[in-house]
Amino acid sequence: MSSSKTILVTSPSSGIGQSIVKHLLKKGHYVVGMGRKNSMDFFELLKGQGFDKLTFILCEDLSREELVVNAFQEAKIHVEKIDGLIHCTGGSLFSKELLDIMLEEFQRVMAVNLTSSFLVARESIKWMRTTRGGNVILFGSTTGFEPTEKKGPYAISKAGVHMLVASLALECARYEIVVNGIAPGYVLTPRHQQEIEEAARRKKTTIEHVMTSIASKNPWNRIIHPDDLRAVVDLLLTTREIHGQVIRVDLGQILAI
Repeated sequence: MSSSKTILVTSPSSGIGQSIVKHLLKKGHYVVGMGRKNSMDFFELLKGQGFDKLTFILCEDLSREELVVNAFQEAKIHVEKIDGLIHCTGGSLFSKELLDIMLEEFQRVMAVNLTSSFLVARESIKWMRTTRGGNVILFGSTTGFEPTEKKGPYAISKAGVHMLVASLALECARYEIVVNGIAPGYVLTPRHQQEIEEAARRKKTTIEHVMTSIASKNPWNRIIHPDDLRAVVDLLLTTREIHGQVIRVDLGQILAI
């Protein structure tokens, strides 16, 4: 990325979001954050560390249309345009077999992952359309390609995100807007670190043993860290040729399936 851009990042205090935001700021970009109060606190922390090219827009639920529309109206007061969107909002929320999941639980996972992606992408693209161009990145998951046990709603919602990428890409090229997705494998975020520690206690084994088991699922025998996603983010924020793709970042895990 040779020149400064204005990039909108949702849920910037997430494990992946924090890494991306810090990376963008260090490269000289202006970052507009959008999300809940914990993300606002993260931006205040960044300001205290000397970063000043950033603005935060509070939106407590990115799956509620009126809140998202209002958040974008506020963002337009602070910046004239956005050159890119990185939508980091998402989560599996719980682990259950599909037959044990209540409808409201299923719908909540759909809202967090798929509905939020649709609303944020829609409003971002409408904005970019008026300024003729931009790059959109939505986060899918390898689980959206191959389901994971007891993560059915998450897999379904992420598969929906993958098709959302393709559908938006088909429609948005005429506006010079590039749309792609990133499908990470298992990323060692703070939340996953906690899950590993809990799994080790539950199985009465070591954290190292659990991590080794996770790493063994790919031919590199290691786990992805949030910083490992920075290079593909840089690529998808600048490309004009890669379009409508969901790029797996999984250390070759697909080769072991």
